[in-house]
Amino acid sequence: IGFTDANALRASAEIDLNRILNLPQEEALATEEAGIDDELLAPTRAFAQAYLDTPRRFGLFRDFIVREGLERSPELQQLDEAIAAQERVRTAAQRAYYVPSVGVQAELKRDFLFGGQGAGGGLTGLFVPALEEDTSWNIAVRASLPLYAGGARRAGRIQAHETLEQLQREREAASEKIEERIRVAAHQVRASFANIRHAEAASEAAGSNLG
Repeated sequence: IGFTDANALRASAEIDLNRILNLPQEEALATEEAGIDDELLAPTRAFAQAYLDTPRRFGLFRDFIVREGLERSPELQQLDEAIAAQERVRTAAQRAYYVPSVGVQAELKRDFLFGGQGAGGGLTGLFVPALEEDTSWNIAVRASLPLYAGGARRAGRIQAHETLEQLQREREAASEKIEERIRVAAHQVRASFANIRHAEAASEAAGSNLG
């Protein structure tokens, strides 16, 4: 890799780090070269020795980070919310066969000006004493259950079910891809620590030869 490309990669990494740290993306960072014996790497090296050295512990570690990664994945959380919403849509489509549509309508009328011959009196006050004769009201409740809707309800139920199955397949595929990325990254980390140990051994051997 050339100097220009390396400089561009470094700038890209700095911008990405500033974004993660919620800093101005073009803010310059003061970096310091870390050596193999840097004390900041001590906790990481202890962790590596505890979980990466033996196949059994490394397997347990991989299973653990996969569970954590799947549980905390924003992509899977969004799919779970979409699946929950589609399940409600499917339930509503199934209930459309036996749950009626209910509506309530109310109306109140009042005559603000009423005069002339024959005004006043009447029988309204006898039946509804609480209202004046120039006020009328009515309430209607309606319930309907279509016995035949031209196959629309069946089509809606099938579509809701197929959409739900598609979302579930998408979640399964996304989960498999996320697990694959996590496990590959774990093996890459293990290989990196192995390379570090090899570099340390080579450095010690070179130092002994020079001495």
